[in-house]
Amino acid sequence: THSEVFPELQIIPVDLWERAQEIMANRTQKHSDVPLNSKGKSLMVGLVYCGHCGSKLVLTTSGGGMRYGKKRIPTLRYNCHNQVRHPQDCDGMSGYTVEKVDRIMEQMVMALFADIKSIPEQELITHQYVQRTNEHLATLTQLQTLKAQKEKELASYKSEVYKSIQGKSTWSQELLSELIQETKVEIEKLDAEIDTAKVLVDDADKAAKDIKEQYDRILTWADMFEGSTLEGKKMIMWQLIDKVRIYRDYQFEVDLKPTVKEFKALWSKRSAQSANGAA
Repeated sequence: THSEVFPELQIIPVDLWERAQEIMANRTQKHSDVPLNSKGKSLMVGLVYCGHCGSKLVLTTSGGGMRYGKKRIPTLRYNCHNQVRHPQDCDGMSGYTVEKVDRIMEQMVMALFADIKSIPEQELITHQYVQRTNEHLATLTQLQTLKAQKEKELASYKSEVYKSIQGKSTWSQELLSELIQETKVEIEKLDAEIDTAKVLVDDADKAAKDIKEQYDRILTWADMFEGSTLEGKKMIMWQLIDKVRIYRDYQFEVDLKPTVKEFKALWSKRSAQSANGAA
């Protein structure tokens, strides 16, 4: 049947296949570029998690009120619910000072912006366009070559049918009919993958333009960040970061948004190449 799967013929990975189907269904997708805006006195609330147990860290205050006739400034902390309520479920710290966490993350983000801004725009776009286009073109060529082989097989089976009718073939007509049907299904599947590969090749140009737009947007955020209000910085943070895990002694593990992560990886690659060239 047409739904039969031939793993040996599947060249395009499932994730790319699904991406191509999305492209064909809707060539342009509108993504909101308005960052999440959360009120409050902390920068990272909603993004920070306990690295030990995985629980989201919640914002708490302590030490407020009056003491010896003087008003005390409350201390803000990111607290782990598990460590406070169920200490047996978490071997991390009970909480982390908001001021320290936010300061470390601000420094990290400014360093990230500096890294990304050091990548020449043309190099970034060329890297994305050339790499992706070449990969998809190679896949397309491979698929077209495989289809040509299958079409040649199909022609040979059909030729063998005529020999069988004339009594000049050792192959039975039933076997030949089965082989012909299977090969036709394989060719149809290859046709579908070829269509997918063509869409991905076409989309590589659009991807390069998207990368430029995202790059320009990040540069805008970089220029705004240091002088922004807390709310403004928070809004930018939500566009850069998926999640931050905090471990004992204020050790951080940061999951960046996919595009930002890609920019960071390219910067790391450039830095490694420069270091090797200087060595």
